[in-house]
Amino acid sequence: MTTPLPFVDLKAQYARLKPRMDARIRAVLDHGQFILGPEVVELEAELVRFSGAAHAITVANGTVALTISLMAEGIGPGDAVFVPAFTFAATAEAVFAVGALAGSLAMAALVTSRRPERFMMFAMVTWYVLLILFAGTNSNSVGLPLLALIGASISFSMISMSVVLMTFTSFEMRGRVMGVRMLAVYGLPVGLVAGGWLIERYGVQAAITGYAVGGLICAGLAVARWPSLLTGFA
Repeated sequence: MTTPLPFVDLKAQYARLKPRMDARIRAVLDHGQFILGPEVVELEAELVRFSGAAHAITVANGTVALTISLMAEGIGPGDAVFVPAFTFAATAEAVFAVGALAGSLAMAALVTSRRPERFMMFAMVTWYVLLILFAGTNSNSVGLPLLALIGASISFSMISMSVVLMTFTSFEMRGRVMGVRMLAVYGLPVGLVAGGWLIERYGVQAAITGYAVGGLICAGLAVARWPSLLTGFA
């Protein structure tokens, strides 16, 4: 009978560090500062000592650390970012996040469209077209810049959508309309579950392309039903 070899033996690690870990956990429970407590300052000081760097800043997770690194280098939409093939999803997520953040900042600082509904539809179509292009590439040098641009176009779409809803909805109905918009977030897990099944059955390219084409069809139906999305609301 063979004994399975665990990929990571966390119990063995914990057994070696148990007294120290338990003592530190008890200290946190005693002082009750669960967010930005004294342990954060202590860890940052220890990291400075260990690394020899001038400063050390702790963040929430690895994705945020990668995102900050990209921002510090001035990387944004259109830049090529090369990442290792054998890595975690956060490596690509950071590129997407920088694009989304850059899109939000550009939207706030530069875009002064008097027709936010038209801009929303343009950004939405751009988002879906970029998804189709992303699905069809096998190159990191092409795919990662596309991923950053997708993040930016999503920011353009979501921000302009909020502007449209708040601008053309009566004061009494704004809370209800924005509440219904937020309910759309709960459809995300359903889409993710369906996406996993579609990827297993048809492949990544077909699944992403299918979602994007479906989005373009829905956008077209919306314009057919409400032509003012392109011609402009009164």
